[in-house]
Amino acid sequence: MAQANIVPRWLRWTGLILAILIVGVLIAASLMDGPIRGYIERHANQQLEGYQLRIGKLDLHPLNLSLDIEDVALIQTAQPEPPMVVIPKWHASMQWSQLFRGNVVSDHALERPAIHFTRTQAKEEAKEKREKQCKMPFSRSIPSASTN
Repeated sequence: MAQANIVPRWLRWTGLILAILIVGVLIAASLMDGPIRGYIERHANQQLEGYQLRIGKLDLHPLNLSLDIEDVALIQTAQPEPPMVVIPKWHASMQWSQLFRGNVVSDHALERPAIHFTRTQAKEEAKEKREKQCKMPFSRSIPSASTN
């Protein structure tokens, strides 16, 4: 006598659909690595004045809500050598348990970060600050009319 199929049909279809969704998310994440890296660089460089951010590689992991970034460099545009900040590896992740409580909590791990600040870079930074202070509009006080 043949044994009846133990796994219900609806459960097999549900498992198949979930597997297809997971594979689809993983493929989409691998295709999104380049555009996300470009977006982060563009957005950061628009906000940074006198500096440029470069990211060598980015890996998005949507299933565990994490991100791995490699070869991050912050470069002063006037004095690009050496880069001011170099981070060979940066791992960022979200905490699932806190998301369920309505909180956004992330963990960051930096491997071997290095800061280089040369005398010529310091002089350039001081020069830029002086130029910014000179460009600030002067406030003009209007004398108040005194009543006698």
